[in-house]
Amino acid sequence: MIRSLEKFGEKLDLQKVPYKIYHGRLSPEQRKKFKDNF
Repeated sequence: MIRSLEKFGEKLDLQKVPYKIYHGRLSPEQRKKFKDNF
């Protein structure tokens, strides 16, 4: 599943679409940063 998200993210990059990938393998610090920025 995470690899699928990363592949989709690559397609978004090509289209210059900003995004963040949020999944269970992120460190607690990364998850907090993403949630705070959201």
